[in-house]
Amino acid sequence: MPPALTVLFSFLTFSIFSQGYQIDVTFKGAENKKIYLGTYYGHQKLIVDSLVLDQSATGRFSGKEKLEQGLYMIILPDVSYFDIIISDDQTFSVYNDLKDITFNFTCEGSDENRNFSEFQKFVSSTLNQIKTLNPALPENVKALKKDSLNNLIISKRREIILKLKGSFFADLVYTMEEPDVPDSVVAKGNAAAFQYYKTNYFSHINFKDERLLKTPIIFNKINNFFLNLCEWNPDSIIYYTLSLCEKAEVNKQVFYYVFNQLYHSLEVNGKYPSDEAFVAMLKKYVESDKLWWAEKSQLEDYRKQIKLLEPTLAGKVAPEILLKDVNLNDFRLKNVETKWVVLLFWDPECKHCISFYEKLKSLALKPEYSGITFITVNTTTDINKWKSFIEENPAPFIQTIADPSKPQMLDPWNIFATPRIFVLDSGLHIRLKDPDPDNLLLYLYGNN
Repeated sequence: MPPALTVLFSFLTFSIFSQGYQIDVTFKGAENKKIYLGTYYGHQKLIVDSLVLDQSATGRFSGKEKLEQGLYMIILPDVSYFDIIISDDQTFSVYNDLKDITFNFTCEGSDENRNFSEFQKFVSSTLNQIKTLNPALPENVKALKKDSLNNLIISKRREIILKLKGSFFADLVYTMEEPDVPDSVVAKGNAAAFQYYKTNYFSHINFKDERLLKTPIIFNKINNFFLNLCEWNPDSIIYYTLSLCEKAEVNKQVFYYVFNQLYHSLEVNGKYPSDEAFVAMLKKYVESDKLWWAEKSQLEDYRKQIKLLEPTLAGKVAPEILLKDVNLNDFRLKNVETKWVVLLFWDPECKHCISFYEKLKSLALKPEYSGITFITVNTTTDINKWKSFIEENPAPFIQTIADPSKPQMLDPWNIFATPRIFVLDSGLHIRLKDPDPDNLLLYLYGNN
């Protein structure tokens, strides 16, 4: 091949490869083992590439197409792994040692990963100092030392955010930052400070940045907020759900992730179920053009879910239901005159239902529950088994059965499984659904 063509061929080869990725890996302690290059999608870990290290524990991940930017990981089959950053520069080398994958992680050819490695070591070292504080120290001294060490980490983060502004690493650190409550708000008291903290909890997330989807940060923040920070009443949950969705609308892919994360978490089998927020979110978006991924069949499914759940949303008047007492006479909810009504939908052959039955029985016997009428609703049509059970297990309940001749009357109640508990006020408005029986007094009266 003529020299000019050789140079041209070499240039083209480099140019083509430079559009892809090349990550040279040395992972001491993993000689001759298969390792993986993975990334995140929320809490999920996805495999992108794999290789078998040679006897010197070296190998190369490579591809002709650039990787999508985000947080990645190098994984061993025993699930040992360490994170790396993939940004613009995707040609570099990393070294690590299984003896300590935090302190032995080094990188050449990537400033972001070098800075990332140094930060991880700093944080790990500082946290270790906290962990190994002399237990003989007075508690106030230990608290001061812990605060001082934690402040070092905070200062380091802020230094990175300022010094490395514009890098994906600095963006990651900024996103993980907690809201800084101003002194003027702190001076107003704990309630004001906590409200400010909640309101600004997502303020450090750049919802325009799709790279954050390839990290667990958004997933973790959403979960922490709804599980630990959000007041668990329908109005608050609806407000924060819709507010979060609106923030995410600035990017199609981020909105897709946030919407679906909330959808699966708020539904009845989710981590923090709320029919009210679930329906509010669907109603806001189902007729819009923002659910760009949803086909007609999925949108129709959303509409069916709204129709199914609306009759028993908090604040609604309880759907009409035909009940029969133990003598198979008609029983009407409207004839109950106490401040609260607790309805237990149950099946005498369901062990979990029997557990709820016994818990409510112990509550109904307490004088502080005298303002509550407890009504059980047997959802099966086997009258003999029902009567046999309640005769053997008497309780201060109004024992009823859903009218066997009209099972469709149960449909608006959405009894997808048993047991289910509904708490109604004196006007038969639904106030609580499926509360923990152990905390019923707290829910209704604000004390134990």
